[in-house]
Amino acid sequence: MTNHSLIVQAPGLIRGVNSKSKTCAELAEVSKISNRMTESYNFEDEEFNFIDDELPPRKPIRDMTDTELLQRFKNFFTSSDRAMLQDCLFRIINREDGTGVLEILCPNAVVQHRLSRKSLKISNTISTCWSHVKLFSLCIKENDQLLCKRFKHGGHLLKIVKLNLSIFAIASASSLLSRCNFRIMPKKPKFPYLLGSKWTSQQKIDGWRHFQVINRKNQGKWVYAEMVASCDSQVTFWINAKLLQDRSTWQPGWQSLQEMAQIKKDENAC
Repeated sequence: MTNHSLIVQAPGLIRGVNSKSKTCAELAEVSKISNRMTESYNFEDEEFNFIDDELPPRKPIRDMTDTELLQRFKNFFTSSDRAMLQDCLFRIINREDGTGVLEILCPNAVVQHRLSRKSLKISNTISTCWSHVKLFSLCIKENDQLLCKRFKHGGHLLKIVKLNLSIFAIASASSLLSRCNFRIMPKKPKFPYLLGSKWTSQQKIDGWRHFQVINRKNQGKWVYAEMVASCDSQVTFWINAKLLQDRSTWQPGWQSLQEMAQIKKDENAC
């Protein structure tokens, strides 16, 4: 008896399927897969959760502040490298010939050594942020001096220099050299999208469930949000923003009772 086979062909795929060893349901499933692989994907069917108007406009590098340029500089590195840079201090020394030197004050010799191994990466990244900066130094405090490894373009070690800390104190005191002050690498703020966010309380608060964040404040390591009822602007209160992450108490967005019940049902099912 002749053994018939069904050949399913899709772009880049040819597969033989034995019709005697497959049930009708299995053959139908194979046919569906083949159709999905040959059909063009319609991206208009996807719902993307962003609005063009909400995207921040791109700012030209020439219009960026020193803090924004430092943030741009940090974003080119991996998370482990950013953690090291977060503990460093930065300043730019402008020289008489119009060029600049980026000086990075490391917290210890270990960080200085690890960043020295990434000198090429640092050099290339500097050129995308500060066109006039041609050199950079990795410094550590050593007694009353700064021990600096100075690198030139391409990440090559140029020389090791020792600088007197008193020189830096004079520079920091001069308003004409304010750009020479060391700056702390800007940290990513906690709860960056807190302001304006909408929340639904699982329990009524002063008779209401739907609230919106209208203000925020930082107190030490904590962030607090001022909430206002969506239907009564007289109902306001402050809450630790971390409590909003508790899904047994708060849900993001304005949810109806039916939606909240479905969410709870889905959570219990898990």
